Amino acid sequence: HGLKIALEAGFERIILETDSVKLYTHVKKEKVENTAFGKIVQDIKTLASMCLNFEVLHVKRGANRATHHLAS
Repeated sequence: HGLKIALEAGFERIILETDSVKLYTHVKKEKVENTAFGKIVQDIKTLASMCLNFEVLHVKRGANRATHHLAS
């Protein structure tokens, strides 16, 4: 939902930081699996295609600044 909210707010350049290797790997892949998780990945890819610039980064759990900021 965060990506959708960012797009609705007018952001066109988005960096998605995730500590999930699985999510990072699947978003970077061309092919999307026909699973519930694949549906989430497809949603991310669809929204990412609406961005002027979209980047997905894998970060270590302790380095995920956005998550730590929101949690505090």
